[in-house]
Amino acid sequence: VHRYCQRYSAVLSCEAMSGVQAEVPEPTDGEEPCELEAGVKNASLSTPTPAGLDAKTLPDKYQKVYSAKAFQFSSLIPPLTWVPQYGRALRGKSTEADLEAMGLLPFSAKGDVIAGFTVGFMLVPQSLAFALLAGLPPHLGLYSSFLPLLVYALFGTIRQLQVGPTALMSLLTGAALDAANISTAERVATASMLALM
Repeated sequence: VHRYCQRYSAVLSCEAMSGVQAEVPEPTDGEEPCELEAGVKNASLSTPTPAGLDAKTLPDKYQKVYSAKAFQFSSLIPPLTWVPQYGRALRGKSTEADLEAMGLLPFSAKGDVIAGFTVGFMLVPQSLAFALLAGLPPHLGLYSSFLPLLVYALFGTIRQLQVGPTALMSLLTGAALDAANISTAERVATASMLALM
């Protein structure tokens, strides 16, 4: 890509975000004119807001992204926000804000129950195996799988995220404990300390 094309597209993206007519740079010595398609001018490119640009001058679709929000206690404990939204969605009385918060993945009690059983049936043997991979007692695998899920249900902000141990993490923990020549009695405490690091 020519340097001029990069400069030209950067100006167009700033113009698209700010709504302010920008002056298109002229090619300098050694730069060839850029033949960008007309559609680029209307494309919303993901470029950060230019320094000094007031959020009030942005088009409406960028106002929420680039405007500061006042602190809300519900941002610390997300269930205060999503439990009422979930209830309204199940009753079929979702507001415009609820639909926007759901995005393309609507709330579904049936889907959540199926996902819960699926994860539960898979998680029990998987967590036992992860503990054995790390050379730890199997019941610790259950703790390390279920407790993060409960904590994330209270404080997590992304619905699609899976928290808990993985096979690679278990293998690395077991290898680190073996390399450090940790005895069986101290293995659990050392693995716990390693998990907190």
